[in-house]
Amino acid sequence: MVITRPNRTMDDPTGLDRPAVGPSVWIVGPGRLDPDDPRRIPTIHGIPIEVHATMATTRKASATWSGDLLSGKGNVTAATTGVFRDLPTTWAARTAEPEGVTSPEELLAAAHASCFSMACSNILAKAGTPPTRLVVEVAISGDKLEAGWTVTDAAIVVRGVVPGASQESFAAAAAEAKDGCPISRALKGNVAMTVDATLES
Repeated sequence: MVITRPNRTMDDPTGLDRPAVGPSVWIVGPGRLDPDDPRRIPTIHGIPIEVHATMATTRKASATWSGDLLSGKGNVTAATTGVFRDLPTTWAARTAEPEGVTSPEELLAAAHASCFSMACSNILAKAGTPPTRLVVEVAISGDKLEAGWTVTDAAIVVRGVVPGASQESFAAAAAEAKDGCPISRALKGNVAMTVDATLES
């Protein structure tokens, strides 16, 4: 998230310790400020500062494959961050027991779980009940349809410790996150999605 201070001129009497002219920009951690909530517009010495949520971005992954589909093998790498490299993949890991080998479906499940947890947390915080902890699992299922092997379902299970929330409000937030998180929107219309939400004490 980017915070931009208003331009300051030579006649600015505020006495802020910053250059005499031009805007200043800070990068702050995600979720610490909510530009959509007017009650939380930040100020510095009483001067409102402009908040921009930075979302538009590109992330890259790379993959290699050797051999035919059934007996070949490949690997996948997080090209942008390098957080994982050369994770092995096989066709058998997608259609039979994984035996320690990842698959596109598992990686999709991880992406969806992470994305959902962020969206659900944000929705709860906007409602005045920020979560202490959310635990999210996503099960991605595939099947052979007329068009070929297809990802068919994404089943989300979320458990949360959310002071001040009720089971009903927690379930509503989870349903909204299911429909609204960026990965859900990418899957919408192609993959059936469900969510099971349980509030814990």
